[in-house]
Amino acid sequence: MLSPTKLISLTLVLLASTASAAKSDLCSHFTVISHRGFSGRAPEESKLAYLLAADLHTDYLEMDIQRTKDGVLIANHDNTFARTTNIAQVYPTRVNDQISTFTWDEISKLETGIWFNTKFPPFASPKILGSAILKLEDVVRVSLTHPNHPGLYIESKSPELYPGIEKEIVDLLEKTNAFKKVKVIFQSFDSGSLEKFKELRPEIPRVYLTEESWQKLQKNELNTAIKVGNGIGPDFKTVPPSELSSFLHQAHASKQMVHFWTVDDLETMNILIQAKADGAFTNRTDLLLEACKRMNENDIESAIAKRLK
Repeated sequence: MLSPTKLISLTLVLLASTASAAKSDLCSHFTVISHRGFSGRAPEESKLAYLLAADLHTDYLEMDIQRTKDGVLIANHDNTFARTTNIAQVYPTRVNDQISTFTWDEISKLETGIWFNTKFPPFASPKILGSAILKLEDVVRVSLTHPNHPGLYIESKSPELYPGIEKEIVDLLEKTNAFKKVKVIFQSFDSGSLEKFKELRPEIPRVYLTEESWQKLQKNELNTAIKVGNGIGPDFKTVPPSELSSFLHQAHASKQMVHFWTVDDLETMNILIQAKADGAFTNRTDLLLEACKRMNENDIESAIAKRLK
């Protein structure tokens, strides 16, 4: 017979084990979407950011696709290169020029490492210097060649500036066999762009992004998402905590998945996981994987060190 002390200890261990298993089960549905790659530790939408995210077994690599003057599809969030590159040194008179005014050859002379090391000194590394803007095909290659084969979560960014970009994205994915080899989701703030993806590849999931207020989200945006796709991507700050459960129930009843953006703090991650949201975009892939009990801190830091040492 166990002593009272040992019995108490065993009970605590069993309770901890049960809680861990419950949390793991709860996370089995939760999709980890690396926002612009693991952009908390490397320049956003850089090869290093995507490789780090893939190393950590993220579910999806997220990207914003735009088009150069000479028709090259590139991964870049802003409509200019002012915020994240050394354009002020390379093209001082073109700092605020639109991406569509640059050729690929001109863009290939820019780098994002200096910006990242300056903005995030705790994570600065010589290995980050020289990080380049990527073509869409470069990101696809990371997904296809990395042993973990993360999915591709592709946004048509400002599609009104790039007529026909949806077909160009689809054509590239077909050419590389990406549709057959990895999971793909299309996303956009533009419902018309999602309609075009629907016409081109109706079997590929589509998520309607929105930053509208709670009132508009509840009344209009969910209906738009239902019309054009399979999911909705709201800014998590627009949904009142008291309404989170009912909103998720409403979306799920309409067969819509809900992927919130952009969640970088552990408290919000845990709230969304417990509420049974379907996933979240995050710059902190490491934190979200820890919240989901999919990786521990030591394994994460070891993986990062292998890329940055």
